[in-house]
Order: sequence, then C-alpha cells, then structure tokens
Amino acid sequence: MAVTYKVDLMRYINRIIFLAAVALLVLQEHANAQAPPPLRQPSYSPYLNLTRPGNVANNYYGLVRPELEFRNSVNNLQQQYNNLNQPANNLNSVEAPFPGTGHATSFMNLSHYYGNRGRTTGGGQPQSGQGAVAPPRRR
Repeated sequence: MAVTYKVDLMRYINRIIFLAAVALLVLQEHANAQAPPPLRQPSYSPYLNLTRPGNVANNYYGLVRPELEFRNSVNNLQQQYNNLNQPANNLNSVEAPFPGTGHATSFMNLSHYYGNRGRTTGGGQPQSGQGAVAPPRRR
C-alpha cells in the first residue's frame, strides 16, 4: 500500500510540474533581442561639482564647463549622425533626387566577343532570316 501511495504521489507531482512548464511556455511574453538603451538624461548634474572643497572658480572652469561642453558636443554629433542617415534611409523612395543611370543589360550576352553572327532564340537555335549561318557544303 505504501508503494502505490508513493507512485500516485510521484504521478501527481509530475503532472503539476508538467502543467507548470506548459503554462510558462504558453503564457510567456514575446522575447526580443537586446533592446537599444533608452535615451535618458544624465543621472547627475555637473553643477554638483561646485560643492567640492576648494576654489569655486577652479571647480566651475575646471569641472563644470568642460562637462557641459562635452555633453553639448555629444548631442551635436548625434544630431549630425541622424541628419546624415536620413537621406540614406530614403534611397528606395519614389522621389529619388537623381535619375537612374546605366544602360540595358542582358544575362550571358557575349555579342562583344562573338560579334553578331546570328541571333539566337531562347533555345540556342538561330532564327531563320536573321543572319543565320548556313552549314558548310560537302564536296
């Protein structure tokens, strides 16, 4: 009797584990790749460097101003990068700034090598009346 109780308990535990695993698989959120970091403000103000011990002018011109200039330059670079990427992202648009260039092409066109000794159809056989070369005569 004790053996059947253990077997029934193990079946019950296995069912609970299986149902929990199925519930986790079914109810999980959509998994994304690594998301880009959110754009956010800096976590501290450079003006906090004014409270450092020492000369306030040295703290301002030596720590605060360079930090502000650095942040402004990073923002300017980000804007320039975004401005450069705008035209590149719109290359496939209907309103292209330049017309198409180039010339007509064809696949496996060897006319520059063999000349124009007879146009061939898709099957490789010369079309009649368009420069087809007659076979040589036997003597």
